Amino acid sequence: MKKLLSIIPVIIILSGNIYADDFIAIREQIRNPDLTELQRKKMIEPYFGKKVLWQGWVEDVKEEESGGYVCFVDMDSPEVFFSVYDLKIQVDSELALKLRKNQIVYVTGVIKSIDVVAGIFSVELINPKLITQKPEIDKK
Repeated sequence: MKKLLSIIPVIIILSGNIYADDFIAIREQIRNPDLTELQRKKMIEPYFGKKVLWQGWVEDVKEEESGGYVCFVDMDSPEVFFSVYDLKIQVDSELALKLRKNQIVYVTGVIKSIDVVAGIFSVELINPKLITQKPEIDKK
């Protein structure tokens, strides 16, 4: 009897509590409709200042009116039927021209804020960076 294995990528590694959980896990916890606002606030607080290394997929890349470029990153895989971008990250022109729709990318940064408004989950990162190769984790 053959067993089918489902492989779910590990998106973040916890190392001495320096790194936050993966994006989807945080989103599901925070969007729990049974939480009171106080419970949600207390659940969010420990994430502030945590480093992230999240896997996402390129939804689109656009040129801004200011002349810079921004990559829209969806944290849900392309197989998810209805999903919209979760993060907007500034990229240089060289990277902007190389990125492809649905390409796997990695987001690094530090969590500045987390919010849920009308069921929409948002995260603001300090020094967000988008990279195309999964980096080694610095465990320091």
